[in-house]
Amino acid sequence: MKESLAAPGGTTHAPEAVAAGEPYVPLGKHALIDALVRRGNLDDSTASQFRKLCRLTETILHQEFHQRQEHLKLLYAPFDPDTDSRPVKDSAGPSRGEMADEFLNELGNVLTAANYHPLTQKDLNQALSGATYWGLDLQIDRDIFDRLMIFVRGDNPALRVRRDLGTWFRRRQVELDVYERLVLAVKLREKPGVAEGIDTDSVYLKAFREIPRLDVEMLLPGTRPRIRWFDTAKIGGSSITGIYGLIRMGITHLVGFKVTWLMITLGAFSYAWQSFMGYRRTKANYVYSMTQQLYYQNLDNNAGVFCRVIDEAEEEETKEMILAYFFLWRHADGTWTPDRVGDEVEKLVREQTGECCRFQAREAIAKLERLGLLTADSDKLQAIEPAQALAQLSERWTNCVAEEFET
Repeated sequence: MKESLAAPGGTTHAPEAVAAGEPYVPLGKHALIDALVRRGNLDDSTASQFRKLCRLTETILHQEFHQRQEHLKLLYAPFDPDTDSRPVKDSAGPSRGEMADEFLNELGNVLTAANYHPLTQKDLNQALSGATYWGLDLQIDRDIFDRLMIFVRGDNPALRVRRDLGTWFRRRQVELDVYERLVLAVKLREKPGVAEGIDTDSVYLKAFREIPRLDVEMLLPGTRPRIRWFDTAKIGGSSITGIYGLIRMGITHLVGFKVTWLMITLGAFSYAWQSFMGYRRTKANYVYSMTQQLYYQNLDNNAGVFCRVIDEAEEEETKEMILAYFFLWRHADGTWTPDRVGDEVEKLVREQTGECCRFQAREAIAKLERLGLLTADSDKLQAIEPAQALAQLSERWTNCVAEEFET
């Protein structure tokens, strides 16, 4: 089965399909701020204050996530396969297994902040059973995994172009479920199935985009393609046909008392060799198909993965706080509840993008409260004015910088 894309690794979203309640906001930060300014009909002075407030909020969150990034770097250092630093021996410290668990737990927390969610065992088993969307049937040795963690975000239907025997290899569009983002963390065991040169002491991190659900198994190390029955029949059929012809020729020569068994033996060996090489070429084509797709879908590796995820988590929290603040400030009537905030944000996202999101209003409101951007009146859910909020955040930023240099 052959399949092609309009562009390598590209995906076209189904026009009538939207995400089924993903918690992330599918709008860029700057586009979101512009949309809120337009929605609120803000005059120039108020819009300027609101934009300053957004930038200051982003600055404070950036500092907080920078500290988390430095902590992740520290935890990942003993497991980074790309490092050029030498480890310091500490016999009194925790075991490597405990350190690996601590790193993966913290990475999971950051991924959750970026609105990723872990694949359940049921999802993973479904992805690992049967052929991939590209028609590859992969064999996986699960015993080689010492630790395996997969997080995804953005489970959307998408359209891709496909050719197969059922349509006489004509192009047709098919809809499939795609993970917009996927992050993989894996540590391998020392077993025969692990490729030579792979460091089993390291934790390997990979980030991908637009991965079909059925293709998750293609991302795992140690996968080997099985030959499909169609290719087996093609290889075996040519061998049987060739050997049958040789036997027929041998019988003909035997009847004519011209026995050329050496020629028959050499011919049979030649057909067997051609069949074997055909098998190797078919397998190489499968591996090439996998490599070609993943080349265009790979986003980052190892330390670059959690740096990317930290940036995504920072942007998600910034957008969530800006959205919650805007509605609690601009439409302050004292009747807001977390559910109402969530409904208004989800409506805005649908209007701007045509997609659904499951806005985590309670978490966003808790972050506003942590930064002191809500009124002190416990009976009303209401945000303070931008001028007051700017003063509040400026003081917090000054204290944050002072504490950083004191420690």
